[in-house]
Amino acid sequence: MSRNKLRAIFESGFEAVYRLVKKQSDEILSLKKRIKALEGRLNQNSSNSSRPPSTDWPVKKINLRKKTGRSPGGTKRAQGKQLKNG
Repeated sequence: MSRNKLRAIFESGFEAVYRLVKKQSDEILSLKKRIKALEGRLNQNSSNSSRPPSTDWPVKKINLRKKTGRSPGGTKRAQGKQLKNG
């Protein structure tokens, strides 16, 4: 809402300001209800609703292995051995 339009409402009297505030508070209340309903739908998964497990959000698996600090593979000085071809 522009500043001039708000000034015109204010200058027209208390009832006009009251109607504007009432309209905005009703709109805020309806938006809060809508947000709550959408958050409720977002928090549903297969364990707390009748939705199938395929609709659940993907969960990152936790790696339980600990880092050892060693480099992967064999020792540095070991010679590689291969099977002889035929």
